[in-house]
Amino acid sequence: MFLKYLSEREQQLFLELCNLVMKSDLKIEKEEMDLISEYRFEMGLYEEDYQIRGISYEEVVNELKEKSNLSNIKKIMFELIALVKVDNYEDDREIELIEKIKNDFKLDSDMIKSISNVLDELKNVYKKVFDIVG
Repeated sequence: MFLKYLSEREQQLFLELCNLVMKSDLKIEKEEMDLISEYRFEMGLYEEDYQIRGISYEEVVNELKEKSNLSNIKKIMFELIALVKVDNYEDDREIELIEKIKNDFKLDSDMIKSISNVLDELKNVYKKVFDIVG
């Protein structure tokens, strides 16, 4: 939803964070892979354009701190929380990693809760739309 507003390097670093979040619960779900494919489509950053390199968490965070503003960090968090929620199961390890990211970027807990609530509302709206249109 917001990823097209990131710089190309921020988009690459976002994909690296997605990889870390997706693997944090030690299993990769189809829904997570599908959402990452949607993210790539939105950004126009396909597999042939950028291969996830497995950059360490510390390197990703440090580079984002250097290159990103608060607005872009919030956009990244919004999409990372959506990734955690997409399989309808929020594993403790995923939640812990989101909490670590929140702390490392000095983000407010209330903002994270608001993002989570908005994503739940958005999911319900989409369900209602699909119920109407089939």
